[in-house]
Amino acid sequence: MDKEQPSTSEPIDLCDWGRKVLRPARERAVMTRAQLAQHSGVAESTIRNIETARHRPQRQILQALCPVLGLVNPLASPERLSIPLAGVSKDHALALITEALAEFMRRRSDAEAFAKVLCPRPGIEQFQTQIQAADDYENAAALHAALVAEKGNR
Repeated sequence: MDKEQPSTSEPIDLCDWGRKVLRPARERAVMTRAQLAQHSGVAESTIRNIETARHRPQRQILQALCPVLGLVNPLASPERLSIPLAGVSKDHALALITEALAEFMRRRSDAEAFAKVLCPRPGIEQFQTQIQAADDYENAAALHAALVAEKGNR
């Protein structure tokens, strides 16, 4: 099954991922929640809560659901990251990725504000998003520094 991508070029709020990505993919696959639960090992109630935006999906849940429906996991492990350069020079690719990481970091530099934009309803999802944004910022900063060093060594 081909990996499904959201129909929009805009990033999808993880709090809305179930409503905007998971449910439409499940319906295209002509699966009930019970069938998806059986194939993925994720509780039907968890699937319902994710699809109705009551819960933000966690990494382990996404790892179980995405392969069943052929979806790209929005929280995929970076160890599996592979970027084909498709004719782009390595130097240019490094420059583009470094610039993109700088923008990614800029948006997450205030983790609390970032979380409020993604999850406007105060609560655990907003708090988890804030923590994830702070972690993402730190990881992106380390990767950004490594890429800048790599560019400097060229």
